[in-house]
Amino acid sequence: MSKAETAVEAVELTEVNPLDQLGQPVFNQIQHDIIKDLSVDASVRLGKASITVEKLFNLKENETIQLDSAATDPLELVVNGSVVAKGEIVIVDGCFGIKVTQLSE
Repeated sequence: MSKAETAVEAVELTEVNPLDQLGQPVFNQIQHDIIKDLSVDASVRLGKASITVEKLFNLKENETIQLDSAATDPLELVVNGSVVAKGEIVIVDGCFGIKVTQLSE
């Protein structure tokens, strides 16, 4: 075959169902002993507020910013940006804590 000629072949494709050959989820294959000591960042969120950059720059001590949640709303336990549970504030050995009342689905 010369350089000027191009080989063209027909290809027969087989339709597949992507669900047919699924294996076990990766997380289930990992033994808990491997990941149980890993640390993740967790924080507790009282609520959110949207403020302008101007208000942020002019923020003074003792100024109040109203959040979007009511005082009776549960707090959110946030792990790596995702809400994983909700709960209520408690004090544990003189420090704030969260008592989990609901796990996220």
